[in-house]
Amino acid sequence: MTLEFKSKMQSELFDKIMHKMNVTKFDRYYSSMALLWSATYKEELLNCVDQGVKLDKVKEVIKPYTNGEKSLIRFGLQCFNENMDNITLPEVLESLDEKNREIVKQALRIRYNI
Repeated sequence: MTLEFKSKMQSELFDKIMHKMNVTKFDRYYSSMALLWSATYKEELLNCVDQGVKLDKVKEVIKPYTNGEKSLIRFGLQCFNENMDNITLPEVLESLDEKNREIVKQALRIRYNI
C-alpha cells in the first residue's frame, strides 16, 4: 500500500516512529498509529514508543496539545489497540481540518483493510 503524507516532514516522522518500533510499513496496527501520530508533527511522541506504546507517557506528553492533535493521537492509540482509548470517530472528525480528515480516512483503510 502506498501511503500519502501531508508533507515530507510527516513522512520523515512516520519513518522515525516505525523504525523506533522496529516494524515494517505494512503492519496495519503500527502503520495506522504512526500515520496518525506523524500528522501532528510532534517529535516528542518518539519518546512514547519502543516495541510498543508507553500509554502513561503519551497521556503526559499530549496535555498541552490542541484538541485536533489529541484526537489524532488518541485515535492512533485506538487503531493500535482498541482497548487503549475510547474516542469515537465523530469526536475525531469534528476536531480536524480537511487534510487531517484525509489522514484519518487513510488510517482507517490501513487498519481495517477497507
